[in-house]
Amino acid sequence: MAVFRFLVFQFLLITVLSCNNREVTKIEVTYLDWFKIPFSDLNVPVGTRFFVEGNAICKEKDSTLFILAIDTSDFQLLSLDGEVAVKVNSNPHFNNNWRKIPPGTIPTPMSAEQFDVFQNYFKYHLIGKSVLPLLNNDSLNLVNLIEGRVVLLNFWYYGCIPCMAEIPALNMLDSIYRGDKNFKIYSLFRDSVKSKAGKLYFESTAKSSVNYENYLPVDIDLEIIPNSANVAKTLSIFGYPTNLLIDEKGIVRKIYAGASVNTEENIKSIQQIQFDIKKLLAEKKG
Repeated sequence: MAVFRFLVFQFLLITVLSCNNREVTKIEVTYLDWFKIPFSDLNVPVGTRFFVEGNAICKEKDSTLFILAIDTSDFQLLSLDGEVAVKVNSNPHFNNNWRKIPPGTIPTPMSAEQFDVFQNYFKYHLIGKSVLPLLNNDSLNLVNLIEGRVVLLNFWYYGCIPCMAEIPALNMLDSIYRGDKNFKIYSLFRDSVKSKAGKLYFESTAKSSVNYENYLPVDIDLEIIPNSANVAKTLSIFGYPTNLLIDEKGIVRKIYAGASVNTEENIKSIQQIQFDIKKLLAEKKG
């Protein structure tokens, strides 16, 4: 094992050192801007070198950090001493192009808050942005449904166990605000109600509880909008379930990604969403 580790270290060290000889001017025409996050609070010591599994990363003399991102697998960004600086999940936005990361992007060591921002950038990049221009031409007419009130968009699909396990908690939230013209939950079902998945869900006769083996779901009290796959793609939503909390101007204020298969945990999560909804409704009235 010790010999193996030594050989791996030698390989990675050679990879990193070879980075120092890379002609930046030859790749500047191909790089793209990567994470647009606040860099002012992040610092990387001058001369820091990094590597990624299978792909070299360099911090060049001009203090510009370049990364060859991977779009097929998870990867870890490591410092030379072997400590993990950041672990990034595979993301459909990544392409096999050199991408420029502005100076001071990756701190070492990285705080938990910085790690969260870096790791989840694409997941949360819509926060503070209006979805109305993005949805202008969608066939589901969401712009008219969203504009003028606070809205929670719930993206899910049949067969996603956390999605279905979250439904009772969403039903509970919906019952609290039913009849309130200032708030609405829309359940954006990924597939068609006529698809095999749609028929299995909506025509199921056993809807008394979630059966994780057979995917028999609970009743859903929310207003369902089927065929939402293209909307999810437009909004860069690739994980399910995802809930977007949008204000009356169409601006995304919160994104809640994922859910638990545990009902009690989902209820706690929904209570946080309810707290955020109250704040937005208070803003609207104010």
